[in-house]
Amino acid sequence: MQSSAIAPPEGVLKKSIQSGKWLSLGYVIQKCLGLVSFFILARLLKPEDFGIMGLVILLPRFLDATADTGFASALIQKEGDIKKFLNPLWTIHVLKGLAIFVVVLAVGPWLAGFLHGEQAILAISLGGIFMLILNLGNIGENYLFKELDFKKIFIRNLVREIAYIIVSIAGALLWPSYWVLFFAQLAYYLTQTIITYFLHPYRPRLSFNLNILRELFHYSKWIVGQSWLDQLYGLLESTSVARLTTLSSLGLYSKAKSMAAVAPGFLGPMLNQISFSAFAKIQTDKQKITDGFLKNLDIIGFFLIPICLLTLFVGNKLVTIVLGTPWLPMASALSIFLFYFFLGNINDLVLALSNALGKPRAQTGFTIVKICTTASLIIPATVRWGINGAAGALLVGMLPVFCLNLRSLTQLTLIKYRDMLAKIITPLLLSLIICLPYLFWGKTLLSLSTLHFCMLLIGQGIAYLTGIWLAFRLFNTGPFATLLIIAKNIR
Repeated sequence: MQSSAIAPPEGVLKKSIQSGKWLSLGYVIQKCLGLVSFFILARLLKPEDFGIMGLVILLPRFLDATADTGFASALIQKEGDIKKFLNPLWTIHVLKGLAIFVVVLAVGPWLAGFLHGEQAILAISLGGIFMLILNLGNIGENYLFKELDFKKIFIRNLVREIAYIIVSIAGALLWPSYWVLFFAQLAYYLTQTIITYFLHPYRPRLSFNLNILRELFHYSKWIVGQSWLDQLYGLLESTSVARLTTLSSLGLYSKAKSMAAVAPGFLGPMLNQISFSAFAKIQTDKQKITDGFLKNLDIIGFFLIPICLLTLFVGNKLVTIVLGTPWLPMASALSIFLFYFFLGNINDLVLALSNALGKPRAQTGFTIVKICTTASLIIPATVRWGINGAAGALLVGMLPVFCLNLRSLTQLTLIKYRDMLAKIITPLLLSLIICLPYLFWGKTLLSLSTLHFCMLLIGQGIAYLTGIWLAFRLFNTGPFATLLIIAKNIR
């Protein structure tokens, strides 16, 4: 299948690459802006202010996620014109937003007392307004995802981020309080909702002809099931670690997971968002789906395999440089989480493929398997090995689903197991080669100064990239062909 990998991309593939450019650019800019604004706000506001804001958005976001109908994904997956569904779906969104606002307003005082946030009863009670504003957005935005027009999604995300930064920093300079974060969040959602009406000409109206949405329910009910199961999975993890470890260990655990998610968190959502829309457009062409999936696998393997393996050897050193010695106990959990997210990225890619092909039912069953496996392991593992045990339980719980997804992939596409192995073997071998020095001279290399160690990592990165290029030139293998396609079509 190598020959198809280097053929000039056309149609959906080319449009997907162009879309990926905007998603990648948006991710980088948003992360940079978010970090800069946080560094500034952290010096103007107290940690308690951020904690109160966490309480304010806790219940509204949970209710919005659990009340997701799945119809939006169904519209992207559905072939043909979707206009007749838009007004009834927008009506449901409006009703959902109103319901969330009323529920949060009613239980806000109790929630504030339960979570020791009595000083912010009013803010917590008004938190539902965020989801009300969000659900008033232009439902015509679905056309942007369906047509892979992610440039406009990039504009939407950038503008809302800028609105948040302006309001939060200006407000914090004038009035350092958690209310600054409240109004900044309000500006964030209000800007997003308003700009959707500028980015697409569709104008929704209330329509109570909800029966028409039954046509989408056969598909969307499995999306809703996946959403509910994901909520349950996250609740199982967070409550187990919180109850069975110390507050310090919980901080180490969450930081390890956050750091491990940086690179996979960049690739995963971007590839899944593009792939779902792209696969939905070519769902009747197995050959194109196969080529597209293998190209995605090229990208995941190229970026994540060297990071996973290298962190096994130099995790302690990296944690010391970036966070300091007090954070050293998280190094092992960091390595475990990297492998967890590597498998998770592939699982999520198969999930996007299954949903795009209108077969989400199997994925819902796979998620149940993951939850049951993790539930049986996480409590004893956490009691026995602390945060490393909890991270390990998540990784082991992911393995059965990974195997089931590989089997499902061979049924949904023309991909064979040897095709998947061929996509990861080159980055795997090259990653092992650049890690070999740590097996023989690990103590000496890890004792290098920060500057020299960073130079060593840069040298290893150059060696890895050179190896990827040589593998393509000499053996016509590896991810270089896919990277070349992407480079040629980003302009």
